[in-house]
Amino acid sequence: MANFFRRLLCQIFYSSSIENIDFVDILPVPGYLPFELNSWSRYIWVNIFQFLVAINMVTAHVSMLITFVIHAKLLSEQYEILSIFIEETFKFDENFDEIELNKGNIYERQKFIDRRVKVFTEQHIALLKYSNLFQEMYSLFLLLFAVSSGAMVCTVAYIITDPKSTTMMLIIGIVCIFLTEVIIIGTYCWFGQLITDKSLAISEVIYCIPWYNQSLSVQKSILNILTLANQKRIIKGGGVQEFSMKGLNEVCGFCCKFLCLYFG
Repeated sequence: MANFFRRLLCQIFYSSSIENIDFVDILPVPGYLPFELNSWSRYIWVNIFQFLVAINMVTAHVSMLITFVIHAKLLSEQYEILSIFIEETFKFDENFDEIELNKGNIYERQKFIDRRVKVFTEQHIALLKYSNLFQEMYSLFLLLFAVSSGAMVCTVAYIITDPKSTTMMLIIGIVCIFLTEVIIIGTYCWFGQLITDKSLAISEVIYCIPWYNQSLSVQKSILNILTLANQKRIIKGGGVQEFSMKGLNEVCGFCCKFLCLYFG
């Protein structure tokens, strides 16, 4: 907000009179207009329009960020719930109530396991479909975000190296642009890493349960799930940029290399 009206206040302060103010020079976002800004009323309306556009853009991006976080958290929790469900199926103590009804009856116990295996197999297939849909839904958006973040880094480098840049512009460039982008990128990468870690919970549970003592059909089902669960679910932007802690490290490394080359 302060940056939005900074140019107007500075221009008024340094101008000898209101008549000497060039309205085009003090617009928050200078650019082409289909009419001449020759009055305060036109300037105010253009200023309001640019302000609303800026607010809507920020709101849209924050909404996408919140939506991504909610979906990522939901997906990761579904992986964890399914891993617990698989573990509970083969733990006698945890299924005490259902097992007590069938104590001493191996056939009933086997039916119980077969029923549970069928349920979590279907749930795992549905979860994989949801995971693929999540990747498809955010792939293009994350790619565009990665490209725009790179452009922001270039903008900050230009502001820092521009001899005409004032102290206020340097503060705005570093605090309002660079740090904001780093925080947003870190959020995407953090929750992307969360999905990757939680997706491996199913395979970790399968390695720890005695499923190899069960019937052949149960073993086949578990092996199929294990094969799919061993594949890491890595969130990528356009299949190019990885959004995880490794991806965050790559982005930070790129920023450092770019700045070193630019200043070098």
